[in-house]
Amino acid sequence: PHIIGEIGADFGGPRSEDDPTGIQIHDPLWITIAMGSSGGASPWWWDNYIEPKNLYPLFGAATRFTEGIDWARQDFRQTQAKLAYKVKPAVLPKRDITLSGGATEWSAHPINVPKTLTVTHEGVKGPLPVAGLLHGVVNHRDCTNPITLICDLKTPVFLDVLVDSVSGYGGAKLDIELDYASFKSFEFADPDGDAKGDTLKNYTGVYTAQIPAGKHRVVIKNTGADWMTCSYRFRELVDRTGPPLVSWATVGESTALAWVRLEERTWQRVAALKENVNPSPASIFELPGLASGMWKVELWDTWKGEVTKTTDIRVGLDSKLRVELPAIATDLAIKATKK
Repeated sequence: PHIIGEIGADFGGPRSEDDPTGIQIHDPLWITIAMGSSGGASPWWWDNYIEPKNLYPLFGAATRFTEGIDWARQDFRQTQAKLAYKVKPAVLPKRDITLSGGATEWSAHPINVPKTLTVTHEGVKGPLPVAGLLHGVVNHRDCTNPITLICDLKTPVFLDVLVDSVSGYGGAKLDIELDYASFKSFEFADPDGDAKGDTLKNYTGVYTAQIPAGKHRVVIKNTGADWMTCSYRFRELVDRTGPPLVSWATVGESTALAWVRLEERTWQRVAALKENVNPSPASIFELPGLASGMWKVELWDTWKGEVTKTTDIRVGLDSKLRVELPAIATDLAIKATKK
């Protein structure tokens, strides 16, 4: 069985005003379903978030989707689906590359070391992931972890540092160097010093520098007193060879489940940074590992817990289920059952 973990957007509080619709509950819940887990991810903040915001319908939608599934007998196995354009663009659009998901550690740790990455229009390479915390030079000196980018770019690229939280024990300062000279600087001051340790949320936002074309050395560092949580985004860096979607899927003996979401519609972008994410065009979803024969395929609205379309699709000897998906503004779920 899969381990069911605790989930929430922020261990320091529910961020209910940032996330009134419950994205931080909805998305992990549907990921665990699509991975074949025998239960949903367990959210924090029942008393001061789920109850006051009446987010119980999120669980009702998931319950209706999973009704009747015999989890023990299905023997679900995780599977990687393929997503393709239904109509491939004549000119491929560019997509962002975001570096995130690294550990957040407040003590000496292998993640908290200086790192050097290479950035080209082929992507970002190096010792990934990067730390979730960019440490300062006073309170955690043994954790100071600047990031050096060795860039070789055909065109200018915008680099966004996506800041979420800043330490309430002295604040932080984001400094970006270009070719050994100061380029951009952003001060995240702690107005009361160390008098109160409450995490600072007023600096949540996007802090941008444009990296020029050509070969350049860029250093991202925190020269302030203490930590900040952040990730890094290179806008429109590489060609987008498929639709702007990500998916999780699992296949059992007679049931297959999948969840498909806009790639850039993350909690940070939508809830914390309030950024708009464009819908995806129509696409083709291909899932391997199914028994040959006729399957009933349902597309579900995961927020309402309703079927939006039902189709019978034949799986051939190649064991692949191919489903046409409509344009997607947020996400959808797929449930296939063998007839």
